[in-house]
Amino acid sequence: MKQIIKKHWLLILLFSFLFLIGIPALINWLFKLHPVLDFFSAEWEAGSVLEFYGAILASVAAIIGVYYSIKEAQRNYREDERNRQLPYLALTYLRKQNVINMFDVASDCVNETSINDGTTQYSEYRLEKVYIILTSEGIVCKDKLDHNQQALLEHGGIKAKKEGNKTSFIYQRFISLPFEVENVGNGAAIDLRLSLYRKDDKNPRYVSYYTLKCNETVYFHIFSDLSNINNEDILGDYMLDFCYRDILQNRYSQKYPVSFNKKDKDDIISTVEFSCEQEMISEG
Repeated sequence: MKQIIKKHWLLILLFSFLFLIGIPALINWLFKLHPVLDFFSAEWEAGSVLEFYGAILASVAAIIGVYYSIKEAQRNYREDERNRQLPYLALTYLRKQNVINMFDVASDCVNETSINDGTTQYSEYRLEKVYIILTSEGIVCKDKLDHNQQALLEHGGIKAKKEGNKTSFIYQRFISLPFEVENVGNGAAIDLRLSLYRKDDKNPRYVSYYTLKCNETVYFHIFSDLSNINNEDILGDYMLDFCYRDILQNRYSQKYPVSFNKKDKDDIISTVEFSCEQEMISEG
């Protein structure tokens, strides 16, 4: 209703002036004229005609009001129905905890034993995982890290370096941002897709999860081994984008800004904006 008034305000103003002032003034003026022939003499008085006209005008206004009231009620019903099925994603940063065993780090330098053999104390594992890996060639998505990346993550960047009979420990820089996404809305998020891309990227690639029911969570992890990459290749502003739809086929998007900036000569600081607005892409 507000949009109609805003769009046609001039036309509405003209018609209001015509029906509320123009026609009553015309009726009053006509009754002041003296007809040439008695055939045109009116038996009604101007007051009676104005009362009749007012009753008709009030009836028309009531009909129009009822019509727009019903239309607005239907629109509110559809909006309430959409809100009852509305998913909304809450982004939560996971805290990392690991206990570093120097002998265990040294053993990884000697052989390729499994990281998940129970000798390390690092856990934030979920069955459904997506790793978004920043490389010098671009952004790669995998379902798990390779052995060296996983060892780097679990040992907190501590890496054993063997030189002859001597073993030394060095710190290897890396980016690690683990997240959980929870559906805290009122309905299931269907066809949930995730993408991390630079803000100027016009053709981002998405990774599909599945239907995310209310209070369910999924996991993703942004990772980069900075020893194998030029820092300048990953610095800049990114967009973390979630796309999904509800059961009424309305499509939504939630975007979280992510940035990687140079902290000093050898380090990078990561920034994630956790607040965002849900945007409806298309209506079902």
